Amino acid sequence: GRGIPGSATLLLFVLVMTTIWLGTLDSAREIIKERAIFERERSIGVPVRAYLASKVVLLYSLLLIQAAALAVIVVTLRPLDGSAGTRLSLFFVLVATGFAAVALGLLISSVAKTEERSTALIPATMIFQLLLGGAIVTVKNMGAAIAALSTLVFARWAYAGAGSVIHLNER
Repeated sequence: GRGIPGSATLLLFVLVMTTIWLGTLDSAREIIKERAIFERERSIGVPVRAYLASKVVLLYSLLLIQAAALAVIVVTLRPLDGSAGTRLSLFFVLVATGFAAVALGLLISSVAKTEERSTALIPATMIFQLLLGGAIVTVKNMGAAIAALSTLVFARWAYAGAGSVIHLNER
């Protein structure tokens, strides 16, 4: 057999949500905690995109390491059916998901007025990812308005991509 669908669903849910949590948590305080440095650099002519690029390179590198560690630990504890290519494809889905989460965290950090507020916004954004991602309530069981809103939640696309990679619908 190809495995138990409920077990695979739970595994994907944990992988996707953990990756989102890691990326958002890594980045949600980065800009706000360095607001004074950011303003000083802007005053001497450093472009915003250079500052942001330095943050993105660092945070994406960190996320790559975290996603690799997460994938290795999970696949070691709960081996996936499929080829090495399947595992690699799943890793790429997690990396893309983490990159989106880092971007979300940077957005939170750029709009928050204090580090405490940015930290407080993390659970709120995670709740939207959890509830509208399609893992707890499938998209087909959502009302039309909520299903339409769920198209804006990247957890939905990450979860669907991960399910597609491991052929979840065939299980």
